[in-house]
Amino acid sequence: MQRNGSIFNPEDFGKFFSENNTRLIDIAFSYVRDMDAAQDIVMDCFVRIWQRRGELADETNMRGYAYMCVRNRCFLYLRQLNSHRQLSPTDIQLVQSSIKSLSSNDLFDKLLGNEILDIFRTELDKMPARTREIFLASRIEHLTYAEIAERYDISVRRVTSEIQSALQILRHALKDYLPLCLLFFFGQ
Repeated sequence: MQRNGSIFNPEDFGKFFSENNTRLIDIAFSYVRDMDAAQDIVMDCFVRIWQRRGELADETNMRGYAYMCVRNRCFLYLRQLNSHRQLSPTDIQLVQSSIKSLSSNDLFDKLLGNEILDIFRTELDKMPARTREIFLASRIEHLTYAEIAERYDISVRRVTSEIQSALQILRHALKDYLPLCLLFFFGQ
């Protein structure tokens, strides 16, 4: 999506809206189980994104940002519904189940997990070969820095530097997904 500075132009925003509106409504509906509420939540999120367009960094992953906005609004809607209305026991159970689901990030993992893995793999492929090998030896093979240093005949300090370099590359590429990445890669 092209932006002029950090501001969307109306045409690009319209395209973003068209490409994501239905999907976001489906996501919101899966939580709130009320089509009118889901449509209102998504519309509120798009309005908020448009209003905040000047504050968003150029490299912001807008699809992820929109999803998080919808997810947060659904959570607030359900909490409000749970506390302000007289609901049947079945409805209370459904609302509480949806709140729990929103809190656990299950849908987020499913929706964006593949996207994160694609970015992760792409960034690994772009890394210098030695940096990638050292990083994978540490994270996949669970070798100590000393074992990696011995394998590649380099100093432990160099291993540390290479791993820091790899992490910096990945952090930059995945910054919009960082909270999920922590759960996805290290929480299992």
